[in-house]
Amino acid sequence: MAKGNNLEQTKGKIKLVGRVKGIGNPNSVREGFTKSSEKQFKSLQFFLETSAINNVRVELFGMEKDQVTAYSMKDRKSKKIDWAKRKNDFGDYKVMGTGCYLESDPTDSSKKLRKILPEFDAVDYIKANLKDGDIVRINGEIDFQEFENKQGKLVSSSKFSIKSITKLDDELDFNSSEFKEESKFEHEIIIGDVMMDDETKRLHVSAKVIKYGGDIVDTSFTVDTEKYPKLAGNMTKRFGFGDFIKVYGLIINSVILKEAEDELNDSAEEEDWGGDDEIKKDFDNNFLKEYTQELQITSVDSSTYEPKKYKEEDLMSEDEDAFNGDVKGNGGNPPADDFNDEDEEGMDDLPFE
Repeated sequence: MAKGNNLEQTKGKIKLVGRVKGIGNPNSVREGFTKSSEKQFKSLQFFLETSAINNVRVELFGMEKDQVTAYSMKDRKSKKIDWAKRKNDFGDYKVMGTGCYLESDPTDSSKKLRKILPEFDAVDYIKANLKDGDIVRINGEIDFQEFENKQGKLVSSSKFSIKSITKLDDELDFNSSEFKEESKFEHEIIIGDVMMDDETKRLHVSAKVIKYGGDIVDTSFTVDTEKYPKLAGNMTKRFGFGDFIKVYGLIINSVILKEAEDELNDSAEEEDWGGDDEIKKDFDNNFLKEYTQELQITSVDSSTYEPKKYKEEDLMSEDEDAFNGDVKGNGGNPPADDFNDEDEEGMDDLPFE
């Protein structure tokens, strides 16, 4: 992970609507102490089913702090509050944190009670007020990470962090003709390279993002060239190293059962015993599970496009080799908070010609 000097953060956000899955698991909440500061942390992880085949793992991480920030909408000012006093009443000043809208408002049953809690406290609150099967809306952000694993290999990952969560009273029928999936993101990125994969019909976009504090992380996106041929063509033709742009797309983490190419057993074809073969597909060798995990770009914001905004030296730290980009030394470690162990589908046209 490189460290940029005075580089502006590339910002983004996610929007998800789905059915909660896995929060009832005892391991959905973990607690411990961070390696660097030895402060207590709590983390919550569960899946959100956004369609019949798509499951996005979301999480919330919080740790004890020396102070928290409280903000007054009336005064348009903020101030620091000692951690031990964070639950006190400070009048117009409200402690900032994760937005939780999970309980009915006792004064208006049509609304949800608004609670803004530090992440550390929000973990327990969400765990106590959500159950598997609940329908929620989540707004958040992508936490791009890069670290060296135990095998010495540089690994990139994307975590989907909760910033606000709202329980919905609506039903969610994935099989309804009116159902429209909401599993989307927007993010500012710096282009590294684009490469076409003819076998998968995917355009792979290597990119860099700049995190808060200046850390530079390598990541990747895809474009479905069959769905968005013009978008893929324009990106291939226009994008070069150092270009800056905001992209929109879909968060995909799906499993699809596909029939194997081998011929089915002749006798099986001849005799139909009836019944439901859905469960059989999970065990039948004639059906294969195809896993897809990607951030799929479906559109861009042309007004943000800045060709060659960054040079190679802008995105390197002193620990990197200017000739091959390999990091010298140990390549960095997992972040300190690593506990131990619009943008709709169908926007296939690039907004600029």
